Amino acid sequence: MKINRISDNTHFAGIFCFLILISISSLVTNQTSRLVIISVRLLSIVGILVSVAILFFIKKINYTQLTAMVLYVSFFLYGILMSVFNGAFEVGQQGLLRNAIVTISGLSLIAQNTIYPLPDKLAKHYVWYVFIGLCATIAVGGIDLTFPPHFIFDYKLDSNVNILYSQGMSKFFGFGAVAAAYMISKSQTTIKNLLLLITVLVLLSLSLLGGARGDSAAAVLVVLGYLTFKFQFKFLFCLLISVIRNMSMILGHFLFEFSVYLPGSQGALLVC
Repeated sequence: MKINRISDNTHFAGIFCFLILISISSLVTNQTSRLVIISVRLLSIVGILVSVAILFFIKKINYTQLTAMVLYVSFFLYGILMSVFNGAFEVGQQGLLRNAIVTISGLSLIAQNTIYPLPDKLAKHYVWYVFIGLCATIAVGGIDLTFPPHFIFDYKLDSNVNILYSQGMSKFFGFGAVAAAYMISKSQTTIKNLLLLITVLVLLSLSLLGGARGDSAAAVLVVLGYLTFKFQFKFLFCLLISVIRNMSMILGHFLFEFSVYLPGSQGALLVC
């Protein structure tokens, strides 16, 4: 029993380190944040490798893990052979071995069979991780909270083009909103639902501040899906009323503007 608990905790730690590794770079806003993120990524890699080593020591590798790793290695070797054949291997070889080892380790963690509620635990910790990331962004001066709040992207690309928005930032907080919405779908208490709903709204707002409208819209759609699953007809009814109200306001505004430009109409006289 103790071995199973150690195995579950190690597996969760490894998966969570992998999530941090693939998402933390989205929070880059300035040179200070870049240095912090590099340190966090290195620590995440260490956590992943240690978790995999412990799990392989406790348990033997299973068929699912072996299949996932064999498939990845096959595609990896195929990519190397094609790049060598086309004379482009040197372009992407920097950090290639490190990335391959980390990816294989992550796949072995993801492919491991689990009996404990992994999604629930991950969603809860991911929301906390997103808020810690937000606090770190505020601490390094990556966001201005004065009205209207906005992110400060104080770095430039190689072409010296100023960054006006960040797709990664929108994704980062969008995923946090989705995780919070998932927790709403599992929650059974009204107070917790209310707090999580506020969390969803805050994170969606931050996702929109990131500037990547497509990623924010995708997060909104997924959140709406979870809320529909949770509240069913109540939510659908409120959503329908809201849509009808907004559409009627837009239609009324359009008809008013149209009447303004009609020759001889009262609207045209009012404008004059």
